[in-house]
Amino acid sequence: MSYLSHTLTLGVLALDHAMAQGEPMGPHLQALVTRSEAASEVAATAAGVGATAPLPPDALLVTLVAQSIPASAATRGVASHEELGRRLRALRATVKSLALLPAPGPGVSSGGMLAHAVARAAAWLQVDEGVVVQALGPDKALTSGGPAAALTIAEQYVAQGRL
Repeated sequence: MSYLSHTLTLGVLALDHAMAQGEPMGPHLQALVTRSEAASEVAATAAGVGATAPLPPDALLVTLVAQSIPASAATRGVASHEELGRRLRALRATVKSLALLPAPGPGVSSGGMLAHAVARAAAWLQVDEGVVVQALGPDKALTSGGPAAALTIAEQYVAQGRL
C-alpha cells in the first residue's frame, strides 16, 4: 500500500509540473487515474480478505479531480503563469482604450475611427493605476478604480501565483 501511495504522490507531482509548464496533461492524468484505481482495488481486495490495508486517504479525491479536468486541458494544456502574465500585458492597451469609448445607446454609436483614435491616445497618456492599487489594496481598488486597476490586480495575482 505504501508503494501505491508513493506512486499517487509522484503522479500528482508530474501533473503539477505539466500544469506549471503549460504542457498537455493527458498522459499524466491517465496514469494518475490508473494508479488511483489500482489503489482502490488493492484496498477492496485487502478488506475482503480481512486485512487492514486502508485505502490511501486521497485516492478517491485524486480520481475525482483527475476525471473532472476538461478534455481540452488534457490535450492542449493550460496557460502557465508566465503565459497568463504575457497575455494580460498584451491586453492592457486594448482594454484601456476600449474602456474610454462612449457606451452605445439610443442615438449614440460606439464611436467611429476618430473616437477610437482619441481613446487609444488617451489610454496611452493615462496614468498607471498600479500605485493606486498598492495604496488602496485590491478590494477598494476594484470598487473605486477602473479597468486599468482591475488589470493591475489580475497581473499581481498572476505574479503571486493566486490566479
